[in-house]
Amino acid sequence: MNHSRRSPSCRKSFGDLPLVVLTRGVSPYAQLGKPQSALNKAFEDENLAIHKEIAGLSTQSSHRVVQGAGHVIQADQPDAVVQAVFEALGRAGY
Repeated sequence: MNHSRRSPSCRKSFGDLPLVVLTRGVSPYAQLGKPQSALNKAFEDENLAIHKEIAGLSTQSSHRVVQGAGHVIQADQPDAVVQAVFEALGRAGY
């Protein structure tokens, strides 16, 4: 874990700001046909925990893992991103 960055637990609440947090479903470190390494699993578990913590900073948030998407979710699963934007806008009253 990189302690030089500011962790989400150090941040103030987002209050009721509409927020949708998307997490990749495919690790960039996964190797096709090989089992996930313990180090890779730990890294992905930490990434997921951080995303859940960020989602918890707003009372109007949701969190989703986007299956089939890697780091660039908007390229791998663009409809998931569009849906997240519409969901946030809907929560904001638009």
